[in-house]
Amino acid sequence: MVSNITDYETLRFAVEPFKGEGIAVIAVGVGQTADLQRLRVLVDSDEMILAVPSFQGLSDLSVDLTLLACKAAEPKRVIHPMDVAFLIDTSDGVSSASFEREKHFLKTLVRSVAFSSNRSRVSIISFGNESDLTVNFSEQQSTGSLIERVDSIPLLGGEPKMDKALKMAAAQLFSSTGSARTDLSRIVVIITDCERDNSSSQSKFDASAGMLQKEDVKIFVVAVGCESENNKKELEVLVDRADDIFTPDSFDKLAVAAAKLRSAAEEYAGK
Repeated sequence: MVSNITDYETLRFAVEPFKGEGIAVIAVGVGQTADLQRLRVLVDSDEMILAVPSFQGLSDLSVDLTLLACKAAEPKRVIHPMDVAFLIDTSDGVSSASFEREKHFLKTLVRSVAFSSNRSRVSIISFGNESDLTVNFSEQQSTGSLIERVDSIPLLGGEPKMDKALKMAAAQLFSSTGSARTDLSRIVVIITDCERDNSSSQSKFDASAGMLQKEDVKIFVVAVGCESENNKKELEVLVDRADDIFTPDSFDKLAVAAAKLRSAAEEYAGK
């Protein structure tokens, strides 16, 4: 339900028949006059409330809306603790607009992992010509602080040297001296487009991924625009199986990938 009206009592009575039939209600407040506190009477929990300053901003909520809708449709499940490292492409191949969508996607995934009391932790590595460990597992973490860190990620530029980012993750996060824990699921999520670093050979990707797999790390790849079979084949050296690669055709289509990725990570952590 999307609205900018302020007659919340009328809305409350209007949604009761839906809730009585077990239908999940998501409330989206639009405009500066939307009272998010009063929207609570319309929904079952605070996480089902979203807000945008204007109707023009609704497209920015596509990822969050899809995740909430998919979560509401799923049977209740135990959320298993995990250490998740996100490797985000900030090379020249990612436009400013796509980079903002990439960060919004990452923030949504961070919320789905960190906004709970299930002991999950997040790490973030951004990569271009160089790699930067933006957030380490060992840092004190909250959803708010992680969102701020994502907002501050710069475009590093240059070629997308993913192999360097993978090596950094293996050495600084998942090795025996790294900050990731060994008694629960360890996951890497790579978020990139289909631009390749011309200086990185297939063997470099294979070796870098092997370093992580040796440390019992599960790798998922979100590769925007990599729908062709040839592109997927090049990425398969990074993962255990082809289903671990998600290929939305544009950065605008990340919402569906977010829902699928979250489900896949939860399924893996629950094994």
